[in-house]
Amino acid sequence: MEDFLESARGRGQFELRLAGETAPAPCSREACLYHESALFFGQGSYQVIEHSQRDLLLATTNGLSAGPLALPLRRVRTYLEPCFERWLRLKSPDLTAEFRRLLEGAGAEEACLVEYALFPERMYFARVESERYHLPPRPGEAPRQRINLVLGISDRPFVAEPQRTPHYRGWAY
Repeated sequence: MEDFLESARGRGQFELRLAGETAPAPCSREACLYHESALFFGQGSYQVIEHSQRDLLLATTNGLSAGPLALPLRRVRTYLEPCFERWLRLKSPDLTAEFRRLLEGAGAEEACLVEYALFPERMYFARVESERYHLPPRPGEAPRQRINLVLGISDRPFVAEPQRTPHYRGWAY
């Protein structure tokens, strides 16, 4: 994985397909490789309620030689449009106990349940991104900076700077 990211670094965006074991997404029930679900309460407030934990398989790339390659989720950052949206209201009689607890816990009367997913055999856009972090200093030394290369994956071309999906928005080292 590291060799692939290093070779693709600085090449801009490229296309790829993903593979791996699928499972139904909890909301849409579509077979997907990765999903994450979040509740949006308004004014930028949200709570990630579930996300996949299975690693992915990079099946093919357009213009880069990778072949089948294990893609750990810790090395992925997603930029996806929602594949499912549904408003949940506290006063609704068909609201499940789990969602009622989440809304009450947030002090919200309503929230939008949103799901994001990666699907097999679809073409996605990708780019290598650099994330910087610092190691604690050794005695008498300054903190040491390190760079972690990750793969940004989007269902749209990277024209403007897109927003990460909720699970990765607050990602920090």
